[in-house]
Amino acid sequence: MKKEYRMDREYSPSELIRYHLKMWWLALIFGLICAAMLGGYKYASLKPFLEDNLYEDRMQVRAALFVSNYSEGSVGERANNVIRMAKSNRAYRAFCEETENAPAFGDYQEAFELEQSEASDVLTLYVTYPSAGEEPVLSGEEEALAFAESLITVIGRVSEEMTGAECISVLDAPYVTQEVVKVRSFSVSAGELSGGVFKAATAGLLLGVIVEVVCYSLWMLLCRRPKDAEEIRKSLDTAVIGVTGDGKDKKAVFGQAALYLKDDAVPCNRICCLPVGCPDAGVAETLAQRYAGEQKKTLLIDLADGRGGAHSISRFLLGQEKTAEPQKISEYLDAVCRDAEAEQGIHPVCGRRFAGYLDEMSSCYECIVIGSRDAGADAEGFAAAKLCGKVFVACGRKSVKTETLYAVRNAAELNDITIDGVLVYER
Repeated sequence: MKKEYRMDREYSPSELIRYHLKMWWLALIFGLICAAMLGGYKYASLKPFLEDNLYEDRMQVRAALFVSNYSEGSVGERANNVIRMAKSNRAYRAFCEETENAPAFGDYQEAFELEQSEASDVLTLYVTYPSAGEEPVLSGEEEALAFAESLITVIGRVSEEMTGAECISVLDAPYVTQEVVKVRSFSVSAGELSGGVFKAATAGLLLGVIVEVVCYSLWMLLCRRPKDAEEIRKSLDTAVIGVTGDGKDKKAVFGQAALYLKDDAVPCNRICCLPVGCPDAGVAETLAQRYAGEQKKTLLIDLADGRGGAHSISRFLLGQEKTAEPQKISEYLDAVCRDAEAEQGIHPVCGRRFAGYLDEMSSCYECIVIGSRDAGADAEGFAAAKLCGKVFVACGRKSVKTETLYAVRNAAELNDITIDGVLVYER
């Protein structure tokens, strides 16, 4: 018979979509967090500009210059020539000769502006103070007035040298002005603010969903833990005989399991429990009590508990004692356990003496329930399972990996053991 041996779980695209739809609440949480972050950032960045303009006082020295008809060019050409000559290096050198503490050439050019506001022969000179920079060139009104007067003199002299004619005359002598000007004119309305925040929040919501999908997909592929009881069923290739620990009545679940594992066709129903990452250490005992409650003479062989005592089976299996007297728990339930200290690393369950003990006890009891150690870490349970007619696995979904489930399934198939069902703990 061809057998398939696997150690991992591969998810199809449809399964990934189905699992993500089940985790819609996690995607919603991620979406809301990202929406709050992006929306909050957008609000914080736009709030200072909400119908907000910044104004400041500007102090200037102004003067008006009349440009004469010194050439046959147009009004704009004549005025532009005067402006360019005022900004030239030749005018700067002349200004340095005119003034004792002249600024640097760059500061000189930044200290004033000449504008022709309309098609006329009038130029307006603006000297703003205090000037920009760490060390202002013009710090006060007197310095600004002196700068403007010297500059007018220099412009007139340089322009006359270049054109051979008087180019400018003073229309308005330098005077001081002070006005309130708008420094920052960018602003947003309340509607624009709300729209920007809404767009940012929507983008954050979509980003959060994408982040959740990526993170959850990576967790599914890297963590490799079963996501539900159906995945455990597929990993072990068996039936789910009960799911407990998720709010369901434990007695009802074990009642279903006992009914499923019952076999009235044999004189003694032997059942082996293979725990795999199971959070409940008393699965076999609970099942045995269930059969005893049905008035079936039941023997519990607890191979997971190594407490020893007078009712230990270990010394009998090692040949140190002639009998293994069961402890009477109730009218229909007896129990034996193992003595880990007496075994000293030996595994007597795998020997012939244990098989003979089961055959002997089968004539005295209607049901024998064997509880083994964790099958994912100890193979001893499989030796006991080979001697039983019914075998089931008890596992905790949140504490077992699919790799371990496949290892148990492979070991069972190698030993021709049929796993009849799995009892899933959702905690």
